[in-house]
Amino acid sequence: DKKFVFFCAAGWRSALATQMAKRMGLAPVAHIRGGFGAWKEAGRVLAQLVVPSAWRSVTRSFVNDVLLAMSCREAGAVLVTRNLSDCERIAKVKPFDFVAPWPRS
Repeated sequence: DKKFVFFCAAGWRSALATQMAKRMGLAPVAHIRGGFGAWKEAGRVLAQLVVPSAWRSVTRSFVNDVLLAMSCREAGAVLVTRNLSDCERIAKVKPFDFVAPWPRS
């Protein structure tokens, strides 16, 4: 089984392509919110946060947090997350908006 992922420079055309593909019956499909620009920015942020000797210890969840943060920044969205410590660390390198879920438990 294959999953089709669309991307473009900013994420808008890939969102439209994803909708069209779904209407045409292609599944599963997704698109990269924020586009290629957000991916490139995430790579730059990761390079600033992680020293080369520590690359093997970087968790997949931290990489995902950086991708989410840069995608939200690119889209002008606020990231709602329980992982405030990673977001605070990321925001020191590249500011973006994030908040804790409500109500706080």
